Amino acid sequence: MSLQGIKGSERKEEGKDDPGKSSLGGRKEPGREINYDPIIKLLIVLILVVFSTYAYLSLTKPADPAQDSYPYSGRVLGIAVNSYLPLESIEGFKTILLLNSSDSAVTSCNYELSAISELDRKGYLIRVERNRPGIYITDKGAWIRGRNNREILFACTAFSCLREGINCPDNLSELPHILAKQRVMNLVIDSNLGEKSFQKGIITMGYALGTIQSRTGAPIHTWLRNGNTCFLATVLNSTGFSRPNITRNSSCDSIDGIHLLSSGQGEIRMEGNRVILQGSDEQVYAETVIIQNLLAPDLQERLRKLNLNF
Repeated sequence: MSLQGIKGSERKEEGKDDPGKSSLGGRKEPGREINYDPIIKLLIVLILVVFSTYAYLSLTKPADPAQDSYPYSGRVLGIAVNSYLPLESIEGFKTILLLNSSDSAVTSCNYELSAISELDRKGYLIRVERNRPGIYITDKGAWIRGRNNREILFACTAFSCLREGINCPDNLSELPHILAKQRVMNLVIDSNLGEKSFQKGIITMGYALGTIQSRTGAPIHTWLRNGNTCFLATVLNSTGFSRPNITRNSSCDSIDGIHLLSSGQGEIRMEGNRVILQGSDEQVYAETVIIQNLLAPDLQERLRKLNLNF
């Protein structure tokens, strides 16, 4: 074979060994293979994270208390109460934990409960929620529920009455209408009351009655009770606050309005145009908070915005 034939043969062999060369003398771009293993592993990790999060939230989310059965039950202010514990035992749950909320009705209930409780992060957890009306009590926490503002307000009041050992009448909702019709609003204060109800309770009632006065213009008369004799102490009307020059005495039974009485029995009682708040020092104070939240549920929120706390 000639030298030229040998060289031609060598060039053909070189072309076979280098597939990157085209017949036109250029190089062909090799195809890139994609490695899917890292992508598959990442997707598996993502699925596991999503599933684990869902499982954790499902397991740790409190079960709907309305689905359980309870050994103890009753009704307060027409609200169904269901409990794992004897109803009277919750009177000891005074240290509580409340959950913040932007819901105005829930906030109003939280204010009521906080005013008559000790707040602590490790306290008895009370959840106030929008749901079918009812109160559910366990050894670790309670649910207070209502579908609208009014139902939440009454469920909250029912819980306060129950926990404070106060007998509250089913017609308590009529109280704002009774006071709104009075030409003079009277507040009668028993001289035997303790410091808490005598001081904080009077301030609480003053704010509540002041809310009604702003709508009706009716003056507020404050009376001190000694036995069955009441002495007119102060007058608050549209022109301001005053003390009567002449002490006026009257039979306490003849005075309509709100009466704060020291008693061994915690009770809110309505007798015609008279509203009786009676009980121990702690109970009477709790009753003033209940009445204030009933008369002006948004009052404490408005006072907070003005940096006026009590």
